[in-house]
Order: sequence, then C-alpha cells, then structure tokens
Amino acid sequence: MREKDKLTTTHDRRDEIGRRLGVIGDTRQGVGVREDGTPAIVWLPVAPGGEVKIEYKKESFKVEPFYIAQYQVTYAQYRAFVQAPGGYQNPEWWQGFPKKYQPQELRNQSTRLTNYPRDTISWYQSVAFTRWVNSRLRGLELAQPGGGSKPLVVGGNAQIRLPTEWEWQWAAQGGEEERKYPWGGWQEGYANTEGAGLNRVTAVGMYPQGAAKCGALDMSGNLREWCLNKYQKPEEVAVDDSDDSRVVRGGSFGSTLALASCVYRGSSGADSGLSGFGFRVVLCETSSYDALHIPSVLFAE
Repeated sequence: MREKDKLTTTHDRRDEIGRRLGVIGDTRQGVGVREDGTPAIVWLPVAPGGEVKIEYKKESFKVEPFYIAQYQVTYAQYRAFVQAPGGYQNPEWWQGFPKKYQPQELRNQSTRLTNYPRDTISWYQSVAFTRWVNSRLRGLELAQPGGGSKPLVVGGNAQIRLPTEWEWQWAAQGGEEERKYPWGGWQEGYANTEGAGLNRVTAVGMYPQGAAKCGALDMSGNLREWCLNKYQKPEEVAVDDSDDSRVVRGGSFGSTLALASCVYRGSSGADSGLSGFGFRVVLCETSSYDALHIPSVLFAE
C-alpha cells in the first residue's frame, strides 16, 4: 500500500497494486460497502464557495460549499445497487427518463474487481444510482462544509446527486482558476492518462500524489465523470427525456493532457455508456440548486 505513495512507482506497478488489493480485499475507507450493503462513501468538504467560469461560456456560475466523494463510485458500490431489493429494477429510480431506458440495460464492467471504478456507465444509470443512495442514506447528518450551526441532513435539507460541472471544476481546481490539473502544473506519474501507456482503467486512488486540494482522487484521468447539466445549455440540470448531451469531465485512461485538464468540457448522449465513463457523487444543501429550479433531483418535474 505504501508503495503507491512513492513518486517513483511506475504506472504498471500501480496497476498491479490495485489489482492485488482487489483480489485480496481492499479495506480502504470509501471503496466498498457497509455491512448493510450501503455504499461506504468518504465525504470531503469543498469550501469556501465562489464563482466559476466554464470553457466556451461567458457567464459565471456560483458554487456554494458542498461535499464530494473521495473516489469515483466503485464496482462494489454499484453492484450493491444492482443486487439490492428495490435497487436497480425499481421503476422509482428511473422516473423521467425515456421509456426505453426504464431501466436501461447495464453493460458489463471492463474489470470486475470491487475496488475499480464502475465503468461503461451512462448518465441515466448514474442518476438512478444517486436516487437509490439518497433513499439508503436518508438521515445521514454532516456538518455544514462552509461552517454554520445547522447540519446537513440527507432527505431533509441536503441531497446526494451528480455534481454540476461548475461544482466539479471548483473541486478539481481548489477554487484556483489558473490551476490546470488538480495538483497544479502537469507532472508525469500523477494520473492514469494516455501517457501512462496502460490503456485501461486502474483501481481507484492509485495516484495519491494527483489529489485535488480537497483530497478527491482521480479527478484527472482513469475515467471521465458524468456531471448533472447539459452541454449546450449548462443552466439546464433537471432530468428529462430529451436526447440532449450531458457533460463529462476529467478525462480517462485514453485521454491526452488537454482532455484531462480541469477545464476541458466533454459531452456525450445521456444514454451513452462508453468504457471510459464513470461518475462520483456530491452531497449538497438543497438550496444550492434552488436557483436552478430543481425542486428535487430525485424525481422528474
């Protein structure tokens, strides 16, 4: 485990370490599930808030303090959703999507090890997971990430969902507009991108030196991450049955340095489940998206 913390550890060795952990049992917090089958997510505060400018758009987007998951959702965590009674097949989690995707057929994981991020996943399947997690973690209480006396309570004044791309970018850059990658300027060996030469996904968290300021890992490379909002109309974040493309951020194991930067905006159809697509979740106060006219991300308007 300590070997992955060394800058001299090669990409191939990091890949091997992750695979071995997956075989013997990865006990790191935030990778697996609790005894009751609920995803064990490590929540990292992202504070203070601020304003973000996204690529190709003139307007700024306001970000309130929030929590972000340390890791991309893992195979073990998504499998818990698939196998749970009232999980993947529950029509409640698929409301508002096109009828043919209620539910959407799930494609096979590229590497079926519990500590790998769940890949080959669509936006619809990502949102369905967040709806289920909200129900399972209802009542979870966390302190206000930006300070304050009133805690955040899932199912009360807080909700788990996909991040908007401006929330994602704010977390990746640590609020520093000039920061090109989560750790700063490009450094070889800090992320699983095209230059690593692996051409495949690794277990989560194999590049600790590439952490964002908040502590989130793999925000550059490994898998692209779905965001809540549409690409052409980023102010539109609500669930609907349109064919509009949704945003993906962060690049993947096959991405160039430009595509793996904090600011690059990628997109794909909401039904697309390419092998390089995954996601992570955030926990936000509900008022942080009231201005976007989303009474609830859990259900379609």
